[in-house]
Amino acid sequence: VGTNGLGNANILFPVSFPNGLLTVIAIDGDFAASGNVNIGVSSPSTTGFSIKSGTISGTNRINWIAIGF
Repeated sequence: VGTNGLGNANILFPVSFPNGLLTVIAIDGDFAASGNVNIGVSSPSTTGFSIKSGTISGTNRINWIAIGF
């Protein structure tokens, strides 16, 4: 995911949840290359969510899982 200068990015789900979103968990997917980068999830919805990474800008690998119905 490419983050902006503040470390923020929006992620859209490949398929929206038709009824509701229960949870989203996101973690740094490139720990060996980047060290410990904190990932915060905000604005979760049935279509996607936003992240804030500890890296100010650039490309970051983010592993995430969303559970909904």
